[in-house]
Amino acid sequence: MTPYSRYLRISIALIALLLIGIAAVNYRLDPLQHFRPSKYPAMLVEQGRYRLPGLARHTDAEMIIAGTSVSKMQHPRDVAAKFGMRSLNLAMDGASAHEQYLIVRLALETGRVREVIWDVNFEYLRGSPDWVSDYDGVFPAYLYDDSTLNDIPNYLLNLDTTKSSIKILAAKAGRSAYPILKPESFQEFPKSFKAGPDIVATSMKRRKERTERFRKLIPEFTDENLAKSFRLNVAALIRKYPNVKFRLYFPPFSKTYFEYLRDEAPELIAPLISNRKMVFSEVSQLPNIELHDIQSDIAFISDLTHYADPIHFDRDYHIKVLDAIHSGKNRASLDTLESFHSFLKNL
Repeated sequence: MTPYSRYLRISIALIALLLIGIAAVNYRLDPLQHFRPSKYPAMLVEQGRYRLPGLARHTDAEMIIAGTSVSKMQHPRDVAAKFGMRSLNLAMDGASAHEQYLIVRLALETGRVREVIWDVNFEYLRGSPDWVSDYDGVFPAYLYDDSTLNDIPNYLLNLDTTKSSIKILAAKAGRSAYPILKPESFQEFPKSFKAGPDIVATSMKRRKERTERFRKLIPEFTDENLAKSFRLNVAALIRKYPNVKFRLYFPPFSKTYFEYLRDEAPELIAPLISNRKMVFSEVSQLPNIELHDIQSDIAFISDLTHYADPIHFDRDYHIKVLDAIHSGKNRASLDTLESFHSFLKNL
């Protein structure tokens, strides 16, 4: 054996030992709670697509909140007050229908979940039924499957995982390395939160400035795409878990959102109407589901004092949404569909 080959073998062995050591430490500390719930104060990262899979796997929740940013601020304490259940909010900013499917599936596979509250946001049913967003960077698919082979290079040998493990070790040594948060911390409205007609008007002005970018998405809003995505990503789970109660709802976007569609993307009014009819038809065939049409409550969506932008609202309105779902006063029907579709056509 030449000195060079001996050096090469020793180097490879040392590198292999180093990688094994890094993987072992990351596996033991498991910063994202991928394998097990943490026994130390959890390091909950801001990015929902990284934070939520571990919580979905290991949190003892009877009810989950799912969907997009419309539902992200639904607080577990308000859910418990209304439904009397321990809940976990798994809604994500800008979550495609497939991303929603993946996170809901993780929670349902635990066997602990009895009920699901889920917003049906037609914007995120668009396009291919398996598209995922880059909202939090490259989508971490390895956190949503059970493949160990995916975990090794993508999680256990990941630089960001290693950085997180170092922070955890620093915290164990008594240093303040990361904020100690609870899962529900992400449903607390910041003190800077503001709502009202003027705030909505300012937000709408910014939205109109981005209209050209939004209009590029219009070809993805076909009736076929919307229906296929709903069936594969939502209805399929509902059918697979007949003992789980699903409470779906059309979210109460403000009247200004629909005025925006009228003015800037009128081509989407027809797909929106078709999508609502399709969802109603699909869920009418399933016994373990309720569909709530809060979107059709014109008084609700016209009061801008509770809105921070055309679609997001304050805690009072989040509680009002829970009230509507719990009481069933806005259950979807042919009448609610027809009245709201008339409203859209006559805007």
